Amino acid sequence: MFYILYNTQSDNKNLLKKIDKLYKNLLKTDDCYKLDLKEIEKKEIVFLESLDKDDIVYLCGGDGTLNHFINNVGKKQFMCKIYFYSCGSGNDFKRDYDNKKYIDITNIITKMPKCYINGNEKYYFENGIGIGIDAVVCRKKNQLNFTSVKKNYFKIAIDSFKNFRPYSLDLILDDEKMHFDNVWLVVCNNGKYLGGGMKMCPKAIRDDLEFDTIIIHDVSRIKIALFFPLIYLGLHIKIKGVEYIKCHNFKAIPDGCNIFQMDG
Repeated sequence: MFYILYNTQSDNKNLLKKIDKLYKNLLKTDDCYKLDLKEIEKKEIVFLESLDKDDIVYLCGGDGTLNHFINNVGKKQFMCKIYFYSCGSGNDFKRDYDNKKYIDITNIITKMPKCYINGNEKYYFENGIGIGIDAVVCRKKNQLNFTSVKKNYFKIAIDSFKNFRPYSLDLILDDEKMHFDNVWLVVCNNGKYLGGGMKMCPKAIRDDLEFDTIIIHDVSRIKIALFFPLIYLGLHIKIKGVEYIKCHNFKAIPDGCNIFQMDG
């Protein structure tokens, strides 16, 4: 039996059309049911535990849908098969899997990394987390979603550079302590992409049990605006002021910036 879990709040006008097409195709093989994720919110575990090994679930939406889903189910293993159908507005997770239409996440969701905020709030994330200008851009983009103004990530970033103040940062990567001043952003990624196709960590290999960390510091306001487009190509890591470090554990203590983003 097939079950389609979809997010009606996913920012994609064609979402329902895609889901309807998937539903009709699956119905040719077996019984199929559609469920709005908002209607079973916080009850995903109960629902998935009621299914058996012959059942298949299709989770439909974008990175945000997957992010909410993994935080509601944690790292629990289920008997049923779970596929992610990336059909929302954010598809960075999909990019790490060669843009496959359907991604088997049955075991992947049990390996998602977790982060703690202020030592007690626990979250799982699929793409990356960051503190700094990237978080400011994400917040502004979310705010614009409630208006008629349409701007992409790049345009919002250029506007944000004008007022953002770089900050000081203490990092502990595994057992190594580091300090940076004039930091624009620090990002800890599980995959290559964030922000809608920006190749922030081009060397990242998903599920390799390592985080890829980027720190951009001691770069002038004009310079960062000029090389920002290079992030889409992954070429920014060759520029002075960009640190690229792999690690297994990551702890960031910022001084002068309290805006945090979790991509997805």
